[in-house]
Amino acid sequence: MAEDVHCQAREVGTVCSVTYPFPKEDLEHHVIARTIIFGGILDADMEKDVHCQAKEVGTVCFVTYPFPKEDLEHHGLSQDGCKMDASAVLYSSVKEAHASVAMLHQKEIRGGIVWARQLGGET
Repeated sequence: MAEDVHCQAREVGTVCSVTYPFPKEDLEHHVIARTIIFGGILDADMEKDVHCQAKEVGTVCFVTYPFPKEDLEHHGLSQDGCKMDASAVLYSSVKEAHASVAMLHQKEIRGGIVWARQLGGET
């Protein structure tokens, strides 16, 4: 039986403040590098726990759930093993994004195995 996870959820709609020390044209690359895709989400309970544990890693700016199947295919994530349902979690830093993959990839949560990878594929 999966361990019950407790977290203090951030207020819905809260957006983190991030200062970008790089040119505006590099913004998309940095957003992609800070975005983690979590796949294999089986149900609402697993989704809550995955996102709760993701928030324990660092500051989550935004969560997209469910992540559209078309986007999974566009980014080549389904070929890399990501299964539906999936979500995208945007962190405030690349370091937090990397830590999240290290903590959650292949972890058993509520009877399912989480698949996690950086959107750009670098992790």
